[in-house]
Amino acid sequence: MAALAKTKPVTGTRTIQRLESQRIGDKARITYKLGYAAGQAGNGDYLLTLPTGMAFNSTYHPPFTGPIWSGDIQNMAIYFIPATGGIVIPGHWTNQIMVVPYDATRFRLAVTNNSNQTTYQFWHSGFYAASASTGLNITFDMWPTFVSIERLV
Repeated sequence: MAALAKTKPVTGTRTIQRLESQRIGDKARITYKLGYAAGQAGNGDYLLTLPTGMAFNSTYHPPFTGPIWSGDIQNMAIYFIPATGGIVIPGHWTNQIMVVPYDATRFRLAVTNNSNQTTYQFWHSGFYAASASTGLNITFDMWPTFVSIERLV
């Protein structure tokens, strides 16, 4: 996990960190599980990375680097990849979660929370911050581009 163009968060002791992918026809199913004790929030949006050798197919999943809801709401729909699961911190949990490609291999999470279910925000240093003990468990399907990986001898 990294912060976008600002200060990276520093998580506390990780209890789980698992990234899994499964190929299903021409799609891939990605599952990301992350649990950690409270650390330092950093500053900025948090970015997650796809499994090694996999990239978003920009024909289906174009990258979006702007602030959430820039432009009209209907224009954001093309960037959202629905996900199941969510983020939990003490006293708060996400209700809806969307994956938003940031570049070929990294993505942000657009989430709502239990106290304000109508507004999406990107996961960032002031919203579900890494300074709180956190559990993340998401699964989403995507059309990938598989990047060749050279084997190091």
